[in-house]
Amino acid sequence: MKKQKIHCVVIDQDVEVTASLDAALRHSDVLLELKQVASVQQLIPVLQELQPHLLFCPHDKSKPATDLLETLQRYSPDTLLVWVARDEWQGLTTWLMGVESCILPLNDLEYFAQYIDFLLRYSAIKHDFRDCKHLLGVAELRCHWLVDYSWEAIAYISQGMHLYANNAYVTLFGFESMAEVRSMPVAHLVDSPERKTFEAMSKAADVGSKPSNRLLITLRT
Repeated sequence: MKKQKIHCVVIDQDVEVTASLDAALRHSDVLLELKQVASVQQLIPVLQELQPHLLFCPHDKSKPATDLLETLQRYSPDTLLVWVARDEWQGLTTWLMGVESCILPLNDLEYFAQYIDFLLRYSAIKHDFRDCKHLLGVAELRCHWLVDYSWEAIAYISQGMHLYANNAYVTLFGFESMAEVRSMPVAHLVDSPERKTFEAMSKAADVGSKPSNRLLITLRT
């Protein structure tokens, strides 16, 4: 399997910080691409182009952190912001803007290298998860489109209630709106002699891990 390339960006404003980062990153066995920028102004086009996994920046208490957090939230919210300090530490924190950040100390080089390795792997998992969510969203949209434009009457149900139905289903059963569909238990559409069978199968489908079986029943229109 091909290794995922980890994109890292360093705001190069401190020679010691940049040198320590370069050593720790090169020591890792992760496939990575390292890019340096001199200022936040140069950072924005890099964020737009690369959507980097990690952004490293020297920690300066005299400068507000909100500006950089807002920049990340706007241009690359999945990028992890790593502040590098002399002797200060803070674990991963998620801010109100949805950006994750942490502070790493340089005074313990062994710990620093270990945490850098952890962040590289964590950021890769985070990006994989984002990609999976995107693909799932695309699949859901395709499924939704196929259901909406099908001539067959199709409805999604859970715990005996309608979740969604296409126009063919709404028209077939004479509903006035989707609100009316959602308020109608599916069992009320099933003929009385078959209702218990349907309810048993519906309950088994809700609690079971296997796909539900097919059931031929009579529905009242």
